[in-house]
Amino acid sequence: MSDIAYIIPIKINDEDKESNIYRLNNLNYILNIPLIDKLNITTYIIESGLSKNKNITNLINNIQNKKIKHFLVKRKNNMIDRAHLFNCAIKHFIKDETIIIMGDCDIPILNNIIDCIRDIKETKYNFISPYDYIIKLNNDQSSSIIGNKNDLNLINLKNFTFTNNLYTFSGGILIANREIFENIGLWFEFDDYGCEDTVLDVILYKLKKNEIKRYSNIYFHLWHPTYNYDNIRFMKKVHFIKKIFGCSYNPNAKTRHETCKHFEKDKWIDLYKTQKKGDLNKYNKN
Repeated sequence: MSDIAYIIPIKINDEDKESNIYRLNNLNYILNIPLIDKLNITTYIIESGLSKNKNITNLINNIQNKKIKHFLVKRKNNMIDRAHLFNCAIKHFIKDETIIIMGDCDIPILNNIIDCIRDIKETKYNFISPYDYIIKLNNDQSSSIIGNKNDLNLINLKNFTFTNNLYTFSGGILIANREIFENIGLWFEFDDYGCEDTVLDVILYKLKKNEIKRYSNIYFHLWHPTYNYDNIRFMKKVHFIKKIFGCSYNPNAKTRHETCKHFEKDKWIDLYKTQKKGDLNKYNKN
C-alpha cells in the first residue's frame, strides 16, 4: 500500500462549460505525470456536486495502471469549499497513508516533491510548501505544455513574466504529516472558495513555526478562464480574517503576509478547535 495520498479537490460547474474543458484537460495532464507512479502515490479526486461528473469518471477510467480513487461530497449549488473537501478526504476517504499532498487540479507536481516527501518521512519538517513562487501560464503556454507533454522541470523561465508573488504558504500545494495535521485541527472551513489557505498560514505560523519549510523553487499554474468571484462574499471573509486572525490583505505587498500583524493563538484557538470540520452532510441538508 502507498504511504502517500495525493488529494485533489475539483468542482465541475454546470454554468461554466468553457472553464470545465480546461479544468478537465489540466486534471488529465496532472494525473498522468510519471512522478506519481515513481513515488507510489494513491491519488484521491474529491468532487463537489450533486452527483459524480461523467467526464471525470470517464477521464479516470481511461487512465491505465494508476491508483486513482474518485469520491463525491454532495453539494446542492455550484460553489466549492476547498478546505471542506480536503477535510472530508482526510477524515473519511483516504486510508492509512501517513503523508498527504493537498493540491489544486491546475498545478502539476515537480521533481522536488521527492525531496519534500523525504523531509516529511525523516521528520525534518511536518508541513512543506514545494515552491516559493508560482508562474501563471497563459492559454497558449498551457496548451503547448499539455499538447507536447513537455517536462515542466525543463521549461525556460525567460519566456515568462514575473509578478508579485502573493501565494500563501498553504495555497496551491501543501505537503503534510497526516497525523500532525489532524491533531492540530485540519483546515479552517469557509462556505466557498478562497481564504482557507490564508487562515491556515496563520495557524501553522503560530502553532508549528519550527515544523514548516518552504522550498526555494518555481512551480506553474496551468491556465483556465478566470472565475468570477462574489466580491461581497470575499470582502466579508477578508474582514473576518483580519478581525479574528489579524491577517490583512494588501494587493501591493511583495508577499502575502508582508504587512500582516497576526494575532496570537489565544485570540482564535477556541474557534478553530471547535469548528465542525469534514461533515459530509454540511452542504446537503434541507
